[in-house]
Amino acid sequence: MVLNSKKQHGVILIVSLLLLLVMTILAVSAINMSSMDLRIVNNSQQQMEAEIAVQEALEKVISYPDNFDVDDPDANPTIDVSGTKTQLASSTITVNNRDVVIADRVCLQTRPDTGDSIREKSSAGSYATGKYIKIWELTGSHSDPVSGAQVTITQGVRMRMLSTLCP
Repeated sequence: MVLNSKKQHGVILIVSLLLLLVMTILAVSAINMSSMDLRIVNNSQQQMEAEIAVQEALEKVISYPDNFDVDDPDANPTIDVSGTKTQLASSTITVNNRDVVIADRVCLQTRPDTGDSIREKSSAGSYATGKYIKIWELTGSHSDPVSGAQVTITQGVRMRMLSTLCP
């Protein structure tokens, strides 16, 4: 019996080393998976922040109707955001430390405004108001050099205006 107990001491050492090796491999795998998850979440956050910045820049341009009231096709209106005027054609607006490129607006359609209520109905029975509905398309984009996130948003704008033609 004494001989059997001496042989088992070596087996216990080998089994314990194998268990330690398996636990080390599991720990390293868990660390790698968590760091990969962290990178995925960070990229998603960068993408979302870029989308928010582009949307905010477009809203700033849309909030100034003078950016769209142009009858002269050669005119280049300015974006007036936060007290600075920037040329609208391919301009860059900084939102949340992100540079957003705003492409020139495009007038897609002009049609006479037929009125929105009975109060605007003329005596002749038509709804002509002397105003026109213009449908514009505005595009903003941002590319993040660090994360590689790229966002392009195209937004439509419907505006009631006095001018008759698309520039």
